[in-house]
Amino acid sequence: MSQTTGIDLGNEIRKINSDNTIIYITSSDDFALDAFHVHAVRYLLKPVQANQFFEALDFAFSYAELKKGPMYPIKTKSGLQSVSCSKIEYVENASRMLNVHMTDGSVITSIFIRKSFEEELGELLQNKCFLQVHKSF
Repeated sequence: MSQTTGIDLGNEIRKINSDNTIIYITSSDDFALDAFHVHAVRYLLKPVQANQFFEALDFAFSYAELKKGPMYPIKTKSGLQSVSCSKIEYVENASRMLNVHMTDGSVITSIFIRKSFEEELGELLQNKCFLQVHKSF
């Protein structure tokens, strides 16, 4: 690049839209600390290995998903899993476990719930995109 640095370009991008995800790929580590000021998600040095590049892209896509809207935490056997509310189609109460049906057709099953179904879904039901149509849905 001529007189403009990648950091200058990052600052211009931030002025236009603060939601964009920035990944720097460069041969110099001179501006690595400056990349934090433009909220870059990665600063990769050339030569970039394929696994580093794809990990950076995966992180960028995950980061973008988090910024899209509210998240709903689900306690599963493998730990706490947060999903975007926009990806939830409906939630079913089956044998005191939540089956969270996702828009992509997958189902995430919670561990045994100790609270009532309504209490468990409290945060989700506060979102105007969801309503309870039955005591179990």
